[in-house]
Amino acid sequence: MSQPEPFNAQNIPEELRVLWVPRRAGNVLVAADAVQIEAALLAYFARDREMTEVALDPKRDLHAINCAAWFGYEDPLRIANETGVALDVVRAQQAELVHTESKAAAKTLQVRFQGKPREARYATKRGTHGVGYGMLWDKMAMTYGWPVEVCKRLIQAWRRRWPASAAWQDALVVEAYERKMLDQSFGRLRYFWAPPPKVSKRTGEANWLRWPDRNEALAYRPASTAASMHKRIVAEMPDELLFALAHDNIVLEVPMEREAATGRMLKAATEQLWPNMVWAPYYPDGFHVRAEITHGRSWGEMEEMTL
Repeated sequence: MSQPEPFNAQNIPEELRVLWVPRRAGNVLVAADAVQIEAALLAYFARDREMTEVALDPKRDLHAINCAAWFGYEDPLRIANETGVALDVVRAQQAELVHTESKAAAKTLQVRFQGKPREARYATKRGTHGVGYGMLWDKMAMTYGWPVEVCKRLIQAWRRRWPASAAWQDALVVEAYERKMLDQSFGRLRYFWAPPPKVSKRTGEANWLRWPDRNEALAYRPASTAASMHKRIVAEMPDELLFALAHDNIVLEVPMEREAATGRMLKAATEQLWPNMVWAPYYPDGFHVRAEITHGRSWGEMEEMTL
């Protein structure tokens, strides 16, 4: 399939992307993906030094780290082979990350993902994004079909592993309620008008976990900042080359002889510095992410480019 104009393909399943091919014979597709941008932005706003170090290290994969912890891939050699992460890195991750809660959860879910590392990593990516944006155990159980008690343990494991991000989440919800609004790095505002959280009769404490605007508050800064970056990067692209847009993914269609130059252009645009977002020592000149550049003759069969 092809289309005359670029389209927002966010909801196109990955298995169907193979159907999207260049509009003109002899052309190829070149795509840029902002690697782990949601996690990097969460870490930036939370000032989570540990998560930031993972996001900035090209040899480490945050989703593979969480996948190893959540779903119990205990054999380090097998993890290295299945995820592409270096063996010594996998061993270090295992020693550092696998907690009692995640091991207990893994016993329940391990069978589902046995021999399916890509599916396990994809589920982890979706699950941890959900947790980062405030998803609770009941919604996680309904969304993925996992037992509620297991989902509770997975969320606990995430919060134990990334305490700075968890603390930021807790504080941000209160800030959104008290200020009735949140801002972000590109000047956009989001207002919150939900009533106060319910107060426990037993403890007298506010139940911020069930505050109606909690998810929207937690998602706003990382998600809207990523969207603002994406919009500005897309604006730099020649209109006639745009093929598809999907969240943090930009796909261009070009003649084969322009493939390498287009890949370099996409890489430079995606990895640009954002000087309005400075945090020393990690982003002294501005926030940035790593770009993965791929190419191919269909959107579903893209291979990494060597630039």
